[in-house]
Amino acid sequence: MSLVSYQSQVFGPVPSRRLGYSLGVDFMPFKTCTYDCVYCQLGKTTCKTVERKTYLPMDGLVDLVKRKLEEGPSPDYITLSGSGEPTLHKELGKLMDSLRESLDIPVALLTNGSLLYLSEVREEAIKADLLIPSLDAGTNPSFLAVNRPCKEIRFEDMIKGLIETAKERKGRLWLEVFLVKGVNDSDEELQAMAKIIEKICPDQTHINTAVRPPAESHVQPVDEQVLLRARDILGKNVKIIAGFQKSSRDRISGLDPDDILGLLKRRPCTGQDIALGLGVHVHEVLKELQQLLRQGLIQQTERENKRYFTLADPE
Repeated sequence: MSLVSYQSQVFGPVPSRRLGYSLGVDFMPFKTCTYDCVYCQLGKTTCKTVERKTYLPMDGLVDLVKRKLEEGPSPDYITLSGSGEPTLHKELGKLMDSLRESLDIPVALLTNGSLLYLSEVREEAIKADLLIPSLDAGTNPSFLAVNRPCKEIRFEDMIKGLIETAKERKGRLWLEVFLVKGVNDSDEELQAMAKIIEKICPDQTHINTAVRPPAESHVQPVDEQVLLRARDILGKNVKIIAGFQKSSRDRISGLDPDDILGLLKRRPCTGQDIALGLGVHVHEVLKELQQLLRQGLIQQTERENKRYFTLADPE
């Protein structure tokens, strides 16, 4: 695949809530995943599979990453995540090897953790300097309700994979827990998760909830009190990463226009750049950009068949 073909798959560097400035690398087709999570901000999974294969060729991808790095400041991380589950790509390990051999920048891998029970996947995943898998359930019923996995993935195997990965890891491991109101937020469920987390022993555990538009309209965020209770139950080194407005009873907006303006103050960005950096769907970004354009706060320019947004020139 040519470098041009990867232009839409390497983003940034853009700001990340947890990773500082991150250069995102997305090498999976949109919504190709082992799960169909009810809370996914990208919508429902369209290709639900456990088949590991070369979904997109890697030729030229590392070279494009290098070119991106030459354009601006060095990021804090190169982050492998994006539109699908990255561990489905059977050349994941080779990509990380190439990135680490070629660049002196830490590599972060975001994964749902569903395939870590496979030894070959663990061998690839633990090459990351920072590994961020997910755990959204303490029991099988909640696992099925929240993650809606492929039938080949059993809850017990997924948990075993997380525990074994934590034992074998070379870098840091942060565990992400996503809470859905009325599904996996009871004390019993949280206590079950706490027992699993104790066995995993991650460096940090991050709690999140549905602050952005989810795949299923009935999915609601838990309130601030539940987040605080979960933090107390889930063990040591637990952080709440979900943000709330002044009233936690209101549904939380996933996109603050000030975040966009702060990003554009640093450098011109496409809508895709902003979406990846702020962790929201590109459609949500584009709606906010149109509002900012109408307000005269930003302007747009075309370059190499791409639309870039910048702060409006002062009068």
